[in-house]
Amino acid sequence: MRNQRRYSGMPTRSALSRTILLVTARSDHGGGPRHVLDLLRAFNGQHFEFFVAAPQQEPYGPKFNSFAIEMVDIPVSKFSPASFWKIWELVQREKIDVVHSHGSEAGLYSRPLRVVAKIAKFFFDRLKWLIADLPEIHVPKVVHTFHGVRREKTSLGRISLALDQALSFTDFTPVFASQSERNDAWKYGCARESQEGAVIENAIDFTRFIGRNRLAFKNDSQESATRKLTRVGTFLRPDHSKGPDRFLNFVRENRTLAHFSCVGITKDELGAYGEVPAWLEVHGRMDEPAPWLQDLDVYVSMARTEGLPLGVLEAMASGCLCVLSEIPAHRDFKMTKSALIYDPAKPESLAREIELLKNDSALRDTLLKNARVLIHSRHSIDLFKEKLTAIYGR
Repeated sequence: MRNQRRYSGMPTRSALSRTILLVTARSDHGGGPRHVLDLLRAFNGQHFEFFVAAPQQEPYGPKFNSFAIEMVDIPVSKFSPASFWKIWELVQREKIDVVHSHGSEAGLYSRPLRVVAKIAKFFFDRLKWLIADLPEIHVPKVVHTFHGVRREKTSLGRISLALDQALSFTDFTPVFASQSERNDAWKYGCARESQEGAVIENAIDFTRFIGRNRLAFKNDSQESATRKLTRVGTFLRPDHSKGPDRFLNFVRENRTLAHFSCVGITKDELGAYGEVPAWLEVHGRMDEPAPWLQDLDVYVSMARTEGLPLGVLEAMASGCLCVLSEIPAHRDFKMTKSALIYDPAKPESLAREIELLKNDSALRDTLLKNARVLIHSRHSIDLFKEKLTAIYGR
């Protein structure tokens, strides 16, 4: 899909601009697509011209298109040879400088593309003496952001891991959301230690989180009985790795502990994991979760695996106290003492941590202070842009 800004005669390209193609196999609700949109917004008006290859899903597909010079529609979370060819044509026609893929499925387009381009260039350059009008093959730089290392013990997880391991031998620049993600990629053979790469931690737009709808654990006497309960919430998807089954079991067993709420999953989708209590607050998809987050006391994560804990960062920016499952993606929060960590194999440990937060005001103050320091020192948009610009410009 061609954006009219590009083809209406308006001067949208600069001779000094670098062209970037962002590839993502998801445009629905989730941290990965949200990260891509934040990237587009952060670099809007800078010396980069962005193209996008992504599904035309709501809510982010149309938003990607509004920032892109041109957008290629690709299937959701799977590889398509036809889509690979469309991406190839775009890269060759526009002489794309950098192809930046996000997530395992998107990496199936970007990393093989550079291999194919290098092989094609080798042969085309040597055949020009025989066929004079052969096109010049353009070889783009490839950057791949992992957004988690797939290692679920399922058929799909094993296949995804095997593909990432095979593609680790291609020529690309890996980008990791944390040092723990980089260590996992090295450990499982998804990237090689000899590859030049970078840890670029996720960034959030702090202007989206201004003030709170209520102070944590400060309840007005005029509020309803439900509102007097500690409000505990989480982001979910109908995905085993995000732990919707864990959340549902936990809330059913701890009804009197708090008032529970979730976003990102419908009641029907959550019902696939068991009976959904009538009193559970289920919001479904939500384009802008900031007001919901700012109305919580505690944000919890039930995730089994996580590559991009953007929800945790947004919760911290909203002033939520965070209690997170003990997985590699949450190690940094444990090290910085900005969140409490619980053992997901022992649900009662999550209940204990929430009770601890209720009764320990000094602990709450310490966690909130450390969380503010963490997100402002390591997760600002300006720092994110500086690091990614260095990658794009190499």
